[in-house]
Amino acid sequence: MPFVLTLHSIMRWATVIVAIAALIKFAIGWLGKKPYDNSAKGLRVAYTSLLDIQLVIGGFYLVIGSLIGAGFPSYRITHTVFMVIAVALAHLTSLGKDKGDTIRYRNGFLFLLASVLVVLISVSLLPGGRWFHITGLF
Repeated sequence: MPFVLTLHSIMRWATVIVAIAALIKFAIGWLGKKPYDNSAKGLRVAYTSLLDIQLVIGGFYLVIGSLIGAGFPSYRITHTVFMVIAVALAHLTSLGKDKGDTIRYRNGFLFLLASVLVVLISVSLLPGGRWFHITGLF
């Protein structure tokens, strides 16, 4: 099981990097009234996909960990609930496809920001915060 948690921990950094890049891209696109392009779509899809993968890995860890004796500590349940909300918000970044570029960027930015904030809250509720701890490596 340490491998699964380590993979989940390492992937968080890829998610953070893509989230920052997407926030910047969507903010520039929204405020600069830029045309919505493939790089915006790619960042949106990458962030959402990374969160989806994180949810699957985390869910696997939660279920398997409980079966081998870890049970369901309340912080894991809380983290899972918050992450499901974050994933749902990430999927809403595609709203407004038919509304024009500025609205697409605005919707994408706002839902992305909401998703990132929920992720920050969720991770901060874990024991030790888990931001700078990579299980199995340090």
